[in-house]
Amino acid sequence: MHRTASILRRHFVGIGFVVVTICSFTLAQSVDNDLVVLFDDSVPPLAAAEDLPSWSQTLQRITEQQEKLNRCIADESTCDGRLKSIHHLLKRGEDLSREQRMRLVNRYINRFSRYRSDRRRDVAVGETTVKVGQEWSTLTEFLNRGGDCEDYATAKYQLLRLFDVPANELRVVVVYDRREREHHAIVAIANVDGHVVLLDTDNQTYRRRPRMYQFVYALNEDDVWDFGVEDTRLKWSVRRALRENEGHGVR
Repeated sequence: MHRTASILRRHFVGIGFVVVTICSFTLAQSVDNDLVVLFDDSVPPLAAAEDLPSWSQTLQRITEQQEKLNRCIADESTCDGRLKSIHHLLKRGEDLSREQRMRLVNRYINRFSRYRSDRRRDVAVGETTVKVGQEWSTLTEFLNRGGDCEDYATAKYQLLRLFDVPANELRVVVVYDRREREHHAIVAIANVDGHVVLLDTDNQTYRRRPRMYQFVYALNEDDVWDFGVEDTRLKWSVRRALRENEGHGVR
């Protein structure tokens, strides 16, 4: 899925966040400062999450769907369709550690193989309109129709939030894969036995940044952080839009 489901495809704006997947955890790996920086409070946000329309709209749909999801979590008899499996997943993970819960979430979401491409559409960034081809899915939407790799990421992110992982300890991370020459989305999670861990769609977990990955942006429910857009071969129009966004409603 990594090759066919690129998150950016040379465009940042449609990206949501990267949910890094944990399956096999290698304790021998040391912490990489490149991962710690994803949660460094001294790195100022580029923009508020609400300034990215596609992500903001997804967060709004998550809120709208939350009441139904909460009823399902509390009472299995109210669950529709695939939501019943979420009820069982959360019950199964009640007494697990954070690492074990990440593995559980990763295995559950990665087993979905239904790939769905998004149509291209115009998205406003600041005062500029950029044509992008990504639209984030909520967990409920992903379970019903599958999606691209960014949808896998958002589904994992939402599940980890349901497991009470705080938003400030989660990031969806947009990376540029130098090997594949495309953009990709993963998830970063902090405080895993004192470490930051990346969860990838191929079931790999990392405590160090893979050499082929270059961080572009990281997002959560509150903010978006810039980690080097100039070095990722984004189109000039996208770079200009992001620069303009810095001067319009960005904190």
